[in-house]
Amino acid sequence: MVHLSSCGVVETISIEGFRGFATGLAWDSRRGVFAVTDALFLKIDLVTTKGIVVGQLSAPDTGFVGIAYDPGRDLYWLSNFYVDMIFSVDPKTGRFGPAFHVPEGSRIGGTGYDAARDALIYNGRNEKHTYIISASRGDLLTSFALPVEALDFNNGEDVGVAADGSAWIHLFEPQGTYCFRALSESTPVVGMTWGRLKTIYR
Repeated sequence: MVHLSSCGVVETISIEGFRGFATGLAWDSRRGVFAVTDALFLKIDLVTTKGIVVGQLSAPDTGFVGIAYDPGRDLYWLSNFYVDMIFSVDPKTGRFGPAFHVPEGSRIGGTGYDAARDALIYNGRNEKHTYIISASRGDLLTSFALPVEALDFNNGEDVGVAADGSAWIHLFEPQGTYCFRALSESTPVVGMTWGRLKTIYR
């Protein structure tokens, strides 16, 4: 896991004994743990800042790419690219709550939560666009194009949102992470890889 701040790398944390395929990362500020989605073993690992796994939640199906923590509602948001839906998960019980189909985008990836706007951010990888929707209503607020090439098939894997309003979007093919300041101008972060995921909320 990589901690990014103000479009720069701050620190790297390894997850002890991790053998799966990490597809999303969120910082759970209430419990003081990272939530890491594992697409290989269909679970959510709860990991301390020292990289120690202290709990697990089950994911009921495949296709989850991206996770975000919503502190106001105390839940996790997960995107599923098989059905193009965003699901809510109770961090205490692991039970899935309300879910909705996204208004735009397909083969979606990444879920970021913007507390200032009460908005969810995800990527439509087929459209190569990032979409921002209302977390309470599910309607589209705005969208913008990803800085990717036409043949970049899996770009827009994961999204994180910082307290300063910048969004971080991981790109698969170029093995990089982009920081969008104020959700507009993009800045590449050199040296990021898919195996070195990021966190914003620290």
